[in-house]
Amino acid sequence: MHKLCLKKWILMGMICVSIQIPALVSAITIGFQTSETSILTSDTAWIDLVVSDLVGEIVSAYDLDVTFDASIASITEVQFGSFLDLGVPGLSFQDADIVSTPGVVDIAELSLWDDTSLSINQPDSFVLASLHFEGLSTGTSLLGFSADPVFGIDVKGLNAEILTLTAEEGQLHVVPEPSTMILMGSGMLGLALYHLKRQRQINAKKSTG
Repeated sequence: MHKLCLKKWILMGMICVSIQIPALVSAITIGFQTSETSILTSDTAWIDLVVSDLVGEIVSAYDLDVTFDASIASITEVQFGSFLDLGVPGLSFQDADIVSTPGVVDIAELSLWDDTSLSINQPDSFVLASLHFEGLSTGTSLLGFSADPVFGIDVKGLNAEILTLTAEEGQLHVVPEPSTMILMGSGMLGLALYHLKRQRQINAKKSTG
């Protein structure tokens, strides 16, 4: 845990080294995208954390706390995108803490490329990271963002200036497995047949009485 905190302080310290008082200079959008809106219990799905509306702007670093319902799903893995290291391993600092607090995963990355290289190679919309979720129980988990108690929700652009954010929530639906649904349906059908048979017996007694 001390090692993780040290890495975090080094990461964010390097981001802030070149700035005095950061200014809010631009607005971007962050949110969630997935090709699977529903998964089965014990099944898995990748959900992308996407940044968009980067017209004339870049992402040079970010530190985000993604929130979810830990009773419905769990995160088992985080894969970082390729637009801060520009596809060259080692040219960005990456850190994902998926075990410290239930229902929260802290994702941070700092690019070592200069602003010009990022401006040339980053598109207006791209995947910051992909989150691997596993369904635990049936229900719907909201996906959102929570302010880090130390650093807050932090995304930096050109000249390491803080960008204003429009944060969009997502959802992950976990549904019962087909065998469970069949078992539940069979039980309900059995109860219905029992009540029907019982009612016929009562009616038969009344008619003979």
